[in-house]
Amino acid sequence: MTHQNFSVAADPNVEAAIAAKIDTLLEAATHIPGVKAVVLGGSLGRGEATIGPDGLASDIELYLVGSDRRLRDQAQSLEQSQRSAGWDVSIAWVHPRQLTSGRAKNLSWRPSRTIRQYELVTASRVLAGSLPHAMAPAARDIPLAEGVRLILNRLAEASLPIATGSPDADRWLDKTLIAVGDTLLLAAGQYTARYRDRMARLRSLRTPTLTEADKNRVVASYQRKLLGGGSAPSHSDVRRIAAAGLRFGVASTLGMAIAAWDSFPREFAQRAARHEAYLRYLPPAGSSALYESLIVMLRVRWNGLPLRPVALIEALRGRPMSLLAQGTAAPLAFGILEGRADLVEAAARAMYAAGLPSVGGEASDVAATLRRYWAASA
Repeated sequence: MTHQNFSVAADPNVEAAIAAKIDTLLEAATHIPGVKAVVLGGSLGRGEATIGPDGLASDIELYLVGSDRRLRDQAQSLEQSQRSAGWDVSIAWVHPRQLTSGRAKNLSWRPSRTIRQYELVTASRVLAGSLPHAMAPAARDIPLAEGVRLILNRLAEASLPIATGSPDADRWLDKTLIAVGDTLLLAAGQYTARYRDRMARLRSLRTPTLTEADKNRVVASYQRKLLGGGSAPSHSDVRRIAAAGLRFGVASTLGMAIAAWDSFPREFAQRAARHEAYLRYLPPAGSSALYESLIVMLRVRWNGLPLRPVALIEALRGRPMSLLAQGTAAPLAFGILEGRADLVEAAARAMYAAGLPSVGGEASDVAATLRRYWAASA
């Protein structure tokens, strides 16, 4: 593998350790039948990985490109084996048609303008093989709905480490604030792939959504992501800033004023289902919400997770589980950040109403369940 820095800090010892890890993954990936290219995405692919006191503090995001559908299982198997070994990795299969046609997912049939597609094509590193000519949206054309999705996804991912007091929680607090910053940049037509550019643009951006002090807190999160060190944001700051970002994004894209977070999941799913920018699985024809609902149900069951019969009713009503899971992340994360049992309980009720099994009232149990189903449906 041609050496390029994986981080802004570029400490030679850390860089060598990261390269060794990636070489091990690359060796395993290139021996999988049907793999035509291996791509390193995320912050490592951009050369902006976070380096902590113990070395790499970012996950390794790898894509296996090829037309063989068995690569889906192979990618999942490789990811599980590396996670069992203690590595923080994310490995996914990408069909070449997904790249050439701009589709958000392998089972989607029409182009989508997503952050993932934009960054995969414009700011990733090809480790082996070659990619076909790929379609990517212009950054200014990425819809604001992508920012709302990003904030909710970060809250879903952050809930478990925050609830359990994991040492990794601070990283997720910063990621949540960065998602708010990305949303403001999308709204201003100034989004770009690299953290260092986003940080500079946000610093000079005038926005009524956040106070200047809160905007500076978001800028500081970008800086910690790039350089490490510094003090993590407080729970109250993250809760306030994330709520402000969501209120702005949801009002701008769905015309929806958020009255209360405990009732947010169902109303968000119902409204967002009418907007294709919020959906990932687009059919060749027919109802996009129904198509995504059924695909997500199949994905959840394929991952071995149980569903209650009401999940099918919700699907037929056009309320995809993917959107219900995203919406549930808001009351859950805010309940954890504020120490409010009522919001955590509201999140558990929303999950049960969506067709998930009943879970206990402990915040960590609710967060772990949401994360499993969110990951299976994402």
